[in-house]
Amino acid sequence: MKSFIGFTLLITSVFCLAKEEIPPNRLQTLKKDHPRLLLSFDLVSQRRLQAQKDPFLQRLLDRLQMRASSMLDQEPIQYELIGPRLLSKSRTCLHRVTTLALAYYLTGRSDFAARAEQEMLAAASFPDWNPSHFLDVAEMTNALSLGYDWLYYTLDDSGRLKIEKAIYEYGLKPGLEAYAQPAWWVRDAFNWNQVCNGGLTVGALALADRYPTECNTILNHAITGLPYALASYAPDGGWAEGPGYWSYATRYTVYMLEALQTALGTDFDLTSAPGLDKAGHFPIHATGPTNLSFNYADANPRTGPMASLFWLAEEYDLPLCALEQRNRLKREIIEQRGYPSPFDILWYQPDPIRYDLPQPSAYYSGIEVVFMRSEWNDPNAFFIGCKGGDNQANHAHLDLGTFVFDALGIRWITDLGKDDYNLPDYWNAKEGGTRWSYFRLGSKSHNTLTLNNDLQRANAKAPVTEHHLQGPAQYARIDLSQAYHPHALKVERGLALVDKEQFLIQDEITWKDSTRDYVWHVMTDADIDLLGSSARLYKDGKTLYANILAPQTAVFDTTDARAPSPERANTGFKRLIIRNTTADSSTRIAVVFARQVEQPELKPLSDWGS
Repeated sequence: MKSFIGFTLLITSVFCLAKEEIPPNRLQTLKKDHPRLLLSFDLVSQRRLQAQKDPFLQRLLDRLQMRASSMLDQEPIQYELIGPRLLSKSRTCLHRVTTLALAYYLTGRSDFAARAEQEMLAAASFPDWNPSHFLDVAEMTNALSLGYDWLYYTLDDSGRLKIEKAIYEYGLKPGLEAYAQPAWWVRDAFNWNQVCNGGLTVGALALADRYPTECNTILNHAITGLPYALASYAPDGGWAEGPGYWSYATRYTVYMLEALQTALGTDFDLTSAPGLDKAGHFPIHATGPTNLSFNYADANPRTGPMASLFWLAEEYDLPLCALEQRNRLKREIIEQRGYPSPFDILWYQPDPIRYDLPQPSAYYSGIEVVFMRSEWNDPNAFFIGCKGGDNQANHAHLDLGTFVFDALGIRWITDLGKDDYNLPDYWNAKEGGTRWSYFRLGSKSHNTLTLNNDLQRANAKAPVTEHHLQGPAQYARIDLSQAYHPHALKVERGLALVDKEQFLIQDEITWKDSTRDYVWHVMTDADIDLLGSSARLYKDGKTLYANILAPQTAVFDTTDARAPSPERANTGFKRLIIRNTTADSSTRIAVVFARQVEQPELKPLSDWGS
């Protein structure tokens, strides 16, 4: 475990840097030759030799080369904005250039190198890299800088100069202008920070011997800016933007840290950031036995390989991360005949001989997310991902108290995920903002409560007030009171995994005014038979029951999940609901999901720990 003292000093240096007349020279230890970023001749030789005794790695190498061959006849990218973004082109360029370049090193085939150069020259001929949406600049800078560095000696002089000029004019120069302002993302707490600082760092290290003053300036800003985002991993590696943006943010964090280490021999102690050493376990806990994630915060439930898991496994001695990435590659590459990324090969880890499984359930403080699981490595296990948190977190929905639920190899209760980022005013997240008018983003599409037909408060936070995550009876309690102001004085939700085969959701409401209408709702794509106070859900030949324990007079109903155009239609999804009006000043709602109709004993939430 690395000391956190250096990281604290680095944070302190952020405030001192502005007072320094002469910024530190970060380039004193710069590796003079190319390639200097992430890849080396020795590493490529090592992977070739390793593959001779490792059939799994050999399969990855074969699939990478097959992917590179398929790119030879594809047209190079063209300048085309989708909404305000050039981002899809930046990502296509990165994937093609790094795949072709690594395939060249593995095979010696000059056509791979020539095709990668053609791709880079196409991007270099663009009028700009869309600085109005700076992620596009950062990702394209990363793409061309890696290609420039890896293929430095195969590029002809004219091509090398054109690519070099584009990296500087379209990447580093706009970056210097952004740092001078400074742009909001320079010290942001989330993914824009890592992507923009990370992409510019790779660019600065690629061209450091050509533009030493400018590149040193970029490095100083990036190295002092990144800790603001790294602090969001503290204390335990969770990520408020959800598992999808954990992957994106961590990928660019790793690009930056590895680029610093390979080019300069140091990462300036950035790897000592509190929580970063634990971050690799977060996507493992967040993924259920169905291989679907708890996809809160604009995330997609389907999870694929993440090469950064290999890197984290090596950096922090986390063999479980290596095992997880290998399993993801087996599913996506071996079973479904997909293709690895070049970074899967650069950061490849062999099958770990020994590893310790963590507790199957986990609480991530700060982001207030809980994962409960009946067993590891059981495809039929019960799994619940639930959250409190902050409705103003980056990419958040109005979803405090929501959850997803897997059992019997099926995702029964789901999160619809994001809508189209190009919908009008999609990012207006203030109270009453347009963002919340879209069905997928408001609280009525999530697996929580609606009081008096009102959305949750946009500025609400919900702490996990108690949790017990070991043994046969696991539970978490979440205080949702802020979300339902002014309708209720107190709202609390408890979620419990009972005897590894019953999932209980219990809500307690203390009303504030005389209007007391509520809807309890969950989203599913299962078929449903309504049986009064019970419901039978069935999907893919499996059956599960939902049973209302309280109020005793309540019955289930269903409504569709359709949304108007241009929103996503949500075809195949429906809401299982309990709708009621009460005259009582307090209300308890309790529902249990199990393989058969169950009637577990109910206790007040305040007694759950007794």
